[in-house]
Amino acid sequence: MAIEIERKFLVKDDRWRDLVQGYLYRQGYIVTKDLTTVRVRTIGDRAYLTIKGKNAGMARLDLSMKFLQWKPIKF
Repeated sequence: MAIEIERKFLVKDDRWRDLVQGYLYRQGYIVTKDLTTVRVRTIGDRAYLTIKGKNAGMARLDLSMKFLQWKPIKF
């Protein structure tokens, strides 16, 4: 389990766009009764389950697991 530290940066312009490759992210959240965040995310053919604890200032506990076998479901 890691500790996530939230950081935000202001980007001056769009020059960086020509230097990177984009990926399609799909994600959804599972509702909990406390301040825990549970997220399911797919990035291409990979899938992850992430559980984040409540914020303690700028940091919070972060547990992320990769699904070893993942097959998308078509609806």
